[in-house]
Amino acid sequence: MDYELENKTEEENEKLINEEYKMWKKNSPFLYDLVVTHALEWPSLTCQWFPTVEEVPDKSYKIQNLLLGTHTNDDEPNYLQIASVRLPNEIKSEDTVMEEANGDEKDNETFIKITQKILHDGEVNRARYQIENPDIIATKSRTGDVYVFDRTTFDPMPKEGEKFNPTLRLTGHDKEGYGLAWSPHKGTSTHLISAGFDSKICQWDIAGTTKENRELEPVRTYTAHTTGVEDVAWHTRFESIFASVGDDARLMIWDARNDSNKPIHNIQAHEAEVNCVAFAPGSEWVLATGSGDKTAALWDLRNLKQPIHSLRAHQSEILQLAWSPHHDAVLATASSDRRILVWDLSKIDTSQLPEEAEDGPPELLFMHGGHTNKISDFGWNPADPWVLSSTADDNIVQVWKMASNIYNPQTQQQYHQQQEEQAVKQQQQPELSQTSQEHPSDDLMDTKSKNEDESQSSSVANTAPTTPGSVNTANENGQMTTTAPTAVDSNTTPASSTVTEDNEASTVAAPAPAPAPAESAVPSDATTTTTTEETKFSNAENNNDVDVQMKD
Repeated sequence: MDYELENKTEEENEKLINEEYKMWKKNSPFLYDLVVTHALEWPSLTCQWFPTVEEVPDKSYKIQNLLLGTHTNDDEPNYLQIASVRLPNEIKSEDTVMEEANGDEKDNETFIKITQKILHDGEVNRARYQIENPDIIATKSRTGDVYVFDRTTFDPMPKEGEKFNPTLRLTGHDKEGYGLAWSPHKGTSTHLISAGFDSKICQWDIAGTTKENRELEPVRTYTAHTTGVEDVAWHTRFESIFASVGDDARLMIWDARNDSNKPIHNIQAHEAEVNCVAFAPGSEWVLATGSGDKTAALWDLRNLKQPIHSLRAHQSEILQLAWSPHHDAVLATASSDRRILVWDLSKIDTSQLPEEAEDGPPELLFMHGGHTNKISDFGWNPADPWVLSSTADDNIVQVWKMASNIYNPQTQQQYHQQQEEQAVKQQQQPELSQTSQEHPSDDLMDTKSKNEDESQSSSVANTAPTTPGSVNTANENGQMTTTAPTAVDSNTTPASSTVTEDNEASTVAAPAPAPAPAESAVPSDATTTTTTEETKFSNAENNNDVDVQMKD
């Protein structure tokens, strides 16, 4: 983590990162229901799930596609890539099995394979498909131009001597950038906006283009930002509204119906550059921003004087964020600290015991720590709740799903009820609870877990004080701690999770005997609706409503 890497040599940093990864890999069976790791030939700066699912008759898996790119050296060609991903039809922690993924398609139920490559001019900074027609893909390039590809007109693999030949070239930018967004609305689905380091936002409408007219100028250019524009996002309900953020630390809200070049709102959103922005799909008023100041902020469009709430746990700048398409109160953020944090906003301001507060804010649900370099991009699976994909500068693409006992309220309640019953028994029989845990990671366990029998002291929480894949992290000193989730029933061995690594021929094996269950950092009363000063987010699993409440 960044605070640990400061003032260390490159060799020391690399050693620390490798040690963290080994610890994460060791404990993955208890943190996840599914982890698939695939080594790409070149890093991908972009990652997005396609919406379609292919059911395979008489097979226990289904097939989905991922949109990827490449970032090669100057000597090798770059490609827009589509990868097929085999996923189990049902991902359940109680019945998944360990697999050995060695790149042999015949031997693996879970498998990632590049199925299409389209030549690209330089690295693919960002790629996004059109919502109404996912075969139409737009990309951000190093030249500043935005390219559009109709993937159905390209062969699975380029032919020898084939030249770069996009379906459309969208001009207007003088410099490269990353922000790119198709309109999610049917009436304007052909509209595309792009952010550039030239301080511009360009908007195009690709409707009506022909084979003879393959170069398109923007229909609008917005120039209110004073420095580079990092990201843009359309409102999920109002088709003319979009947001932009930039290196000037500003958040701007635009109405495309206005002829004026001025945004309808223009505020300083953070103390440092703002790298990402996204509107909440379940609300007319809520949006989130992520910044170089290491925080993500939640905003109410009706009162932008100050954020509703700030999310604090990352150790470095936040580069990307995305709302869950399945649970309106769930948000994920990615950082150059090599972590993806998943937040349950229904837990904001939930009361905590002092020892719980040391592990982070109550809304911090999970930390994914499977990457060894800066996170480039990530995305929620639109067809499979709680499944995500992520890419990083370490050439790795991962598909993962956190253990169900972390986010499932019913499982949480059963687990906490069991813990409370056990605590009552210990109080009635004090002689059975005198065993003292003397271990460097004692501070990671709550008072209930500390009173477990010594024979169970080999729990994941006890062996992984710095595991970079966990529930609720970041203590008051800024140091990451781990509370690893395990099976609810302490009398049974935790089910092994599917943890596969393509091209590695290695398997993460579940330890035996079963570890003692560690207290989940997620509050037990998961069905309670929590109201903050201005905003109410309903529970992620039981209620998808998001309501913004104004103060009287």
